[in-house]
Amino acid sequence: MNTGIGQLIKNVRIDKNVAQKRLSRGICAASVLAKYEAGIREMDGLTFIALMNRLGLSADGFEFMVDLEEYDYYRWRCETLTYIINGEWSELDSHRHYNRIVPKGISSILHSQYELYIEAIISLINGRISRFCECIVRSLRCTYTVRDIDSLKAYIGMGRFELHLYMLYLYSKKERELIDKKEIESILAGIYNYVHDNIRDVNELQKIYSELIMAEDILVGNPGCRTGGREGYNYRKLLTRYNEYGILPDMQIEAWIRSWREDRYHICLINEYLRAERADKGLSQNQFVRGICESETYSRIESGGRRISSGNYGRLKERLGIEYGNYRHYIINYDSRVHMLMKHLEYEMTEHEYMRAEQLIRMIIESIDTDKPVNRQYVDLVSAIIRKRQEYIDEEQMIEECKNILYITTNDISRVKRFLTRTELELLYQMAESYNELNNNDEVIKIIKIVVQNRQKKSSIYDESIRRQMIEKIIQGDKKTEDENIEEYIDTGMKFIRAEIDVF
Repeated sequence: MNTGIGQLIKNVRIDKNVAQKRLSRGICAASVLAKYEAGIREMDGLTFIALMNRLGLSADGFEFMVDLEEYDYYRWRCETLTYIINGEWSELDSHRHYNRIVPKGISSILHSQYELYIEAIISLINGRISRFCECIVRSLRCTYTVRDIDSLKAYIGMGRFELHLYMLYLYSKKERELIDKKEIESILAGIYNYVHDNIRDVNELQKIYSELIMAEDILVGNPGCRTGGREGYNYRKLLTRYNEYGILPDMQIEAWIRSWREDRYHICLINEYLRAERADKGLSQNQFVRGICESETYSRIESGGRRISSGNYGRLKERLGIEYGNYRHYIINYDSRVHMLMKHLEYEMTEHEYMRAEQLIRMIIESIDTDKPVNRQYVDLVSAIIRKRQEYIDEEQMIEECKNILYITTNDISRVKRFLTRTELELLYQMAESYNELNNNDEVIKIIKIVVQNRQKKSSIYDESIRRQMIEKIIQGDKKTEDENIEEYIDTGMKFIRAEIDVF
């Protein structure tokens, strides 16, 4: 039986009664999707996100295992998205094309769609409306293969990025006076109803409603007038985000473009991950690969000089006792309902609805295998955080609880040679917060150093500019007199730990 990420896609698709042909349309062949679902073939990250979004789910919180070439591609994509968010249009123009051959592990269709999207944005910012319209249509057509893009319900079955492109397409029609306000209002009303009836993922709802607020304001005015009271929708928070960008009327379209967000996923290099796991188990390269491949071959794989075959990767993961494919989450479970519960749990905790959060934890426990250490560690961590926020336990008790929860996966976190999981990092963060409240600076600094050392096991390509600056600031601060720099040191260190947990 397949227990990989393909099983998650299959479960959701069946629950929603969506045919393979309909889900995969424009993204991949239905026969390829069947192989993904059966676990015969691993999908690339862009395809995974696209399929998840079409099913109304976000890919937030997943970790992607990639090789060096794929990592370089994701880094380029991340950089271009950062330029968009910051409104750095000249930088975006300079980096809009991926200047290498697109890796085999990356969907060429979804790559082409993204490059056309960037070209459309640059054209719009530079006032080339005709070129903007052309590129938006071509970008949308990469995956949206329905003949009539102007049909009243063309949006049905679109993923979030496709919906973003569709909204921009409506804007292009409005600018050319090819559609009137009533038609747009009718389409928007249909989209709101479709989203409300078909999407239950709270994270995805927040992102889509945020997109619709911006689009509705620019296309017809009255942002958010159709969304009040929707389930999983926090209008006040989205308006706050809107106001971050939509300051001046003539900047609204730019603000809309800058407000779009991709799913928050993590990237890990396969070769470095294998090296860290092997070292943690005390195996030499010869011991690790015996009976699987030649030692010289594996040595090149581990150094990043050779791509690992899917067969060898599977056998090596089995030897390491790894129970997932190329995508790792906080827990080991591929029931879509459990992942939905986890997202609702995160939302309720953000809203300080702790009684509801406790009910969701009980539902999650009933649905997962708590004999698996990572699963038990996750639910114990969330339960401890809730008890602390409700003031049932104090800072010292929280520290002891976190230590006991860490013991589930390691007896000594400072001696772990593998990469720490995000649950372990969150436990360290919670401990550091409590030590900080108790003014125990020595223990906070110990935790910061553990996390920095864990990051430094990874190659320098992981350390994008902001993260690298944090590391350098921490190291430099460590060399100075601690009494003079302790507050700044701890503040930077805490932000660094949070960044390790939350972002790519």
